[in-house]
Amino acid sequence: MITWFLSSSLLAQAPSKSQGKVTTRSCEQNLYIGIASVEFVDILWIDCTEDEPATDPDYQHSQQSGFLDIFALVKNVPYNVSGVAGEPPEEFWFLLGAGGDQFCIDDQDFGLIQNNRIVLPSINSCYETSIWVDMMTQCQDCNNSLTAPKGHWWKTEEEFSPNQLTGLYTSSSSPFLLDPLGYQNLVDCEWNVEYGCQDGEHQ
Repeated sequence: MITWFLSSSLLAQAPSKSQGKVTTRSCEQNLYIGIASVEFVDILWIDCTEDEPATDPDYQHSQQSGFLDIFALVKNVPYNVSGVAGEPPEEFWFLLGAGGDQFCIDDQDFGLIQNNRIVLPSINSCYETSIWVDMMTQCQDCNNSLTAPKGHWWKTEEEFSPNQLTGLYTSSSSPFLLDPLGYQNLVDCEWNVEYGCQDGEHQ
């Protein structure tokens, strides 16, 4: 279970030279990110179309001030609102990470969301790293069970060189804006299994 903490303390230090003296440079920092949007994709030819957020009228309320409203997608704006295929409304869930650390956000674990931004705690910026975010649906009984169950997957990722992020994007008022979540594909999943961040749920 991930322990959410939003301390702004900087833990790791890296040496640097300044005017002939050895000083220290903070490496670990809380990193704030925002996501521009979710890619709208016409996937009507694919089974499980009830998962596509572009067809969900409530999805239009999930963007605020140029940023994707992650809290709305995991908590307040379910997809499949019409109960297609007899399934109840469901929420998206997210896996994300940076610097080798992985985090999870769902309708129960959303402590990393602050002011419509996501905070990644204690990310080491002194080394080359990437920031990545996966957005996924729950597993769907596709095409009335005529095909294997599937879920939809969106992703965005960006690479950063050493020290490129140092001292930047350390508050919710100045986050790094990631590119839109691009649609990847349908992925295999286990039917009648809950996916998310909780104990006993699959990822």
